[in-house]
Amino acid sequence: EDSSISKKLEKNEQVLHEKLRLSSDLRIREFVIGSQAKTPVNAMIAFVDGMCSSIYVNRDIIGPLMHKSINSEEKIEDFVKQSLVACDVQIISKIDKCINSIMEGGSVLFIDGYNAAIVIDSKGYPKRAVEAPSNEVVMRGPNASFTEHLRTNTALVRRCIKDNKLAFEKAEIGRR
Repeated sequence: EDSSISKKLEKNEQVLHEKLRLSSDLRIREFVIGSQAKTPVNAMIAFVDGMCSSIYVNRDIIGPLMHKSINSEEKIEDFVKQSLVACDVQIISKIDKCINSIMEGGSVLFIDGYNAAIVIDSKGYPKRAVEAPSNEVVMRGPNASFTEHLRTNTALVRRCIKDNKLAFEKAEIGRR
């Protein structure tokens, strides 16, 4: 059964960490909406690095929202109409739907005091598929190669395996 989104930002962040297993490509960015306003409101945005355009998230979502003001009495639908410039925006009240959107390359905006989240289409993952290696022949097993940098490769794997149980962990191996 889907669990509902909490009005408390910390609770939503905790649920995201539990369900997405602290994967190294998960980005949760906390910020303040209306940082110069009389009543600033805490918010956070969650997305998977490599599957989402972080330039778009920073420039077109977080940046403008930091300069907006929000009234805690305002409906979330009115806030979306007045404050977000994104074309594809959806209001969701279930955390599992938010996680699915994150796994598909979207960004999810949580605002303290609201029991709904805003899913913003910010897909920006690599446009190529996993390819066969050109100079290494494999007799048995999968015939796939990853020749890009780390985040592109993890995004390619996530496109194939859309499961929130898939987690990546960064580790330093060896010495210099």
